[in-house]
Amino acid sequence: MDELVHGVVKRESHATLLLTVERMKTRHDIDGLILGGTELSLILLETEHAGVTFLDTTTIHIEEALTQVLS
Repeated sequence: MDELVHGVVKRESHATLLLTVERMKTRHDIDGLILGGTELSLILLETEHAGVTFLDTTTIHIEEALTQVLS
């Protein structure tokens, strides 16, 4: 509970998630990964890794809401 709650992201957590992405790419040939929980987008700040695009649902929803409000 000392991570994220206090705005801390440990290097090993970030590295472990990137390694998981690499394994998923190798084993399942994924092209994209949905970051459906807010915690994942707090750790994975990049938009892609190892040829896998990260789809941050929080950002997608906010951008669409802004589009709807401003149009």
